This record gives sequence, C-alpha cells and structure tokens, in this order.
Amino acid sequence: MKTFSVAIIGFGPKGLYALERLLAFIKAEKTHQISIYVFNKTSFFGSGDIYRSDQPHYLLMNYANENINSWYKNEPEPIVKNAESYVEWKARKEKIQQEELLEKFSARAEVGEYLEWSFQQLLENLPKNCSIHQEVIEIGDLQKENEKIQLFSTSTEKYHVKFDQVMITTGHQRHKIEKNHSQVIPFIYPVEKKLEEILPNKTIAIKGLGLTFIDAVLALTEGKGGKFTKIKNGFSYQFSGSEPKKIIPFSRTGLPMFPKLNLKDENLPSYLSQATSKFSRPYDFEKELFPLILQDILFAYYKSFFQQKNEKLSYAEDFKKVEQQIEKFHQKYPKIEKFSWKKLTNPHFSTENLHDATAKYLSFLISEKEKPRESPYLMAASAWKKISAEFNELYSFNGLTPKSQELFDKTYFGLFNRIAFGPPVKNLQKIQALVECGIIDFSFVKNPIVDLNSEKVQLKKSHEIVDCDYLIDARIPKNDMEKEQSGLFKNIIQHKFGRLNKNKSDDFTYIPGNLAISKKGDLLEPSGKPDAQISLYGTPTEGSVYDNDTLSRERNNFADCWAQKAIQAIKNKTHA
Repeated sequence: MKTFSVAIIGFGPKGLYALERLLAFIKAEKTHQISIYVFNKTSFFGSGDIYRSDQPHYLLMNYANENINSWYKNEPEPIVKNAESYVEWKARKEKIQQEELLEKFSARAEVGEYLEWSFQQLLENLPKNCSIHQEVIEIGDLQKENEKIQLFSTSTEKYHVKFDQVMITTGHQRHKIEKNHSQVIPFIYPVEKKLEEILPNKTIAIKGLGLTFIDAVLALTEGKGGKFTKIKNGFSYQFSGSEPKKIIPFSRTGLPMFPKLNLKDENLPSYLSQATSKFSRPYDFEKELFPLILQDILFAYYKSFFQQKNEKLSYAEDFKKVEQQIEKFHQKYPKIEKFSWKKLTNPHFSTENLHDATAKYLSFLISEKEKPRESPYLMAASAWKKISAEFNELYSFNGLTPKSQELFDKTYFGLFNRIAFGPPVKNLQKIQALVECGIIDFSFVKNPIVDLNSEKVQLKKSHEIVDCDYLIDARIPKNDMEKEQSGLFKNIIQHKFGRLNKNKSDDFTYIPGNLAISKKGDLLEPSGKPDAQISLYGTPTEGSVYDNDTLSRERNNFADCWAQKAIQAIKNKTHA
C-alpha cells in the first residue's frame, strides 16, 4: 500500500491543534504509514503570524494564561506524555508557582514560544508510522486529480506531492486595498518590519480602535525607543525622539475598547439559555435573543452592586422576580445609578471637543478596572464573554434569520468585541499616557472623511482638515470573498470545489463571505454534499460559526471531526 498523505495548510495554533488530534488518533488506531505535510507562510510553525515568537514583548495577549493549552483533554489522549499547559510550561521555565500566573496576561511572543515548543514535542514523540514535513510555502490554489489533491503555491508552482486529505486553517486573508496609495499601510504584522519605513516626527492616522490599534501605537512609540515608566495610576511616557509627532486614531463609533476582565466561571444559568425553549430556529436576533442577552447583562450589573452593599441578588428563571429585587434595591439605595444600555455601549460625546471627551471616557474605563471591588459597569460589559459560547450554538449554521445575521455581523459583533474582549488594562494605561503627553490626538476619532486623492492622507470633519503622512489600517479583515487577495478560497469557488456560505429566506439572502461547510467542518460542494477530502477549521469558518480567533481548543472544534475523517479514509484505502 502507498503512503497516505495529508496536508495542513496554515500552521498557526489551529493547524497545530489539528495535527495534535490527528496524531492522537493515528496512535490510538495503529494505522498504516502516513506522511503529514504542514504548510506555513513563515518559519514560525505552531505560532503562525499572530503569535510568532520573534515579535516585541510589549505586544500582549488579551487571553489569560490559565486558558492557554495546546493539548486536548478528551480521548484519545495526546501522544506527548509531558503535555504541559501554558501555565505549567511557564512556571517550570521561570521556576515560579503556577498560582502566580493564572490570571495574568503574557506577551504574545512568549505564547508563540510555547506553541512552537508544543510542535517540537509532537515531532519528538511521533508514532513510528508517521513522518512530518515542514514547508514554508503559501498555498494559493488546489486541483483534484484522480482522487488526489494537487497543491500550488501563490506563484502557481506545483507542489511535488499529491494529497489524500487536506485541512485548511489559514488565518485572515489579505484584502485588496480600496485605493492604491503609497502612504497606506494595510496590515501591520510583523510590526517592526511593516512600520520601519515610518520616520520620526510624522503625523500618523490609524483606522480602527481595537487590539491592532494598540499594537500599532506601541510599535510606533515603545518600539521606536520610547519608555513607559510605572507611576501610581498608570504610566508616564519618556520620548525617544524617534516616535511620531502625532497619532490620530479614528473608527466608525469613535469608542475605545473596555479593559479586559478575567471573570471566573459561575454556575448560574444564563437567560440566553432559555432561547431554545422559548423560540425556534432561525432566531430573530433583536426581537428574540437580544432581550435575553440584555437580561444577562442587567443581572451581572446589579449582582455586582448588590455584593458591594453586602446583599444578594437571587437568580430566578422568571426575570420579573429579579426586576422586583432590583426595584426594592433602588428604593433602599436611591443614589445608585440605574442600568443604561445606551450609556454602556454608546455614551454621548460632545462633537465640539472629541479629544477631551474621548480622553475622559478612556480615563473612566481605566478607573473602573482599578476599583477595589469589581465594577458593575465592567461586569455588565463582560457578561457577553460568559454567554458567548451559548450564543455560538444559536448563531452557527444559519441559526439566525438572514437579516438578523447581517445585523449581528455588521453591528453587534464589533460592539460585543469592544466591550467584552478588550486589552489588559496595562495597555489602556499606556494609551492614556500617550494622550497625556500629546502624542495621541482624538480630535477626529469619530468617523471622519478619509481623502486619499492627494500625496498626503487627509482626514476631514465639518470645516476641519488634518494632513497625515501615513494611514495605518488597524482593522482585522473579516472573511469577504469579493475582497480576498490571496486567491486560495476564490480559486476553490472558481474550480467549483466549494460554494459560498449563504443564509436564505423567502425574501432575503445574506452572504457572510466565507466558504460553506458542514457541521463537521467539511467543505461543502456546490451540490451541498460534504467534500470527502477537504476540511476547514478556525478563521475560514467564521460566518458559519461565531468567534474563532480564540486559542480555545473547545470552541468550534473541527479538529476532532477531521482527524476521525482522515483515519476512516486511511482505513478505507487500506481495505480497498
């Protein structure tokens, strides 16, 4: 029998997870000879572009140490006996107690080092019937030939091996720049390389106020030799002379992210969990799900206030009973601020002085995180983190009506990310220090007009105009086949191996922008039949499922399904 060959395209964390499960199943099933080829655009196998271990240590995770683990807990067990979680690995390496590390946030480079170490552990413990081949190649196309899959690089060069099974876990695709402009930087990673062309004392516009914005700002300041010094309520900034004169950030809403709260899981049932008994698929997000989500947020807000007053807010399945408790609480404590969804998500800013208003709001968010007891405001914001896994079950595979999914993807997705999945407070304090020393200017923060028609980049609002030397796009692109630049997924569609994911009703069709997949992660052929050879996992499945950027092994885990499919294919080939 000829060797069975498998390809994993994209070898960041999700590629690593897929390999780990495949090897676990191979060892458990005692299969025939198998060759596994892992393809990555860079030499950082296991960590990929986002977690590569050579990046600056000021780029931090927003995912607590205790959540990071390369190894899956279910059967079959990993092939590695020394299967350490990130906390175990770091504690051993630094000779410190694990308890000191659990709730902290690490540098992404260090997490990358752990992921790369995990890959090395797999290589050192390979089953005897396995071989692994590492290829630094970006795959841009594939073809099917005689029940085999032929891969091609982005330069259309044919790869010399054909494959029986292919898993695609590639990260965010590079989108075409809407207007080609020499002063536009569309993607900042790796930051030192991408931002090295920016000379000192320039004016930089940054589009986006999320995690990538923070990375860009720190790369332009700390990365250019500036120093942050810890002071009582945050940091002060010491100029190096190599940083920009001004950094002018902006976004559609003009609102910065909330600091991350690392909440402990509580066993309280959520109100969102009632959705399946109250309503049926597909769900109307705003009419059916959002009121339940709001109840969870409201409960978290008041639970924190009750605790501050040494009182207890009791959970009740009937939310009216909770409202009665809240009403009595306000009667007893009339000065306590009533919950406001609008204040939580869209505080009113004076358009006359956006800079001062935004700076004040940023200070408010930081002060809420620094309170000695959990802030009700931030607890309310973080309630989404607690229920997001349940929401994923409701959302996945056209669980929302087409119009609802479009509304959620375009409006609520970003909103919930902003309030529940923000950076460690340390990074917001650094942004605050840069505001206070005059580097960051929020004057154009809310949705200015961007003019790329001259050599300079111009931001405009009302009668004000500012000339910028560069525009950095600090948004992470979502799946969008029309804007895709790399070609792999577009070629899969053109060859009619797959089709676009569509959410249809009688009067409306929504196209999220990703390839359609089965509930096991198989690519769906144009006929709707699951492809027997091609599977997807991670970012490429965003739109069919919700929230794949996490390092979680459990969330939308298509690695297990694919490993089992590959094993079955090996058995079928053996018995053919």
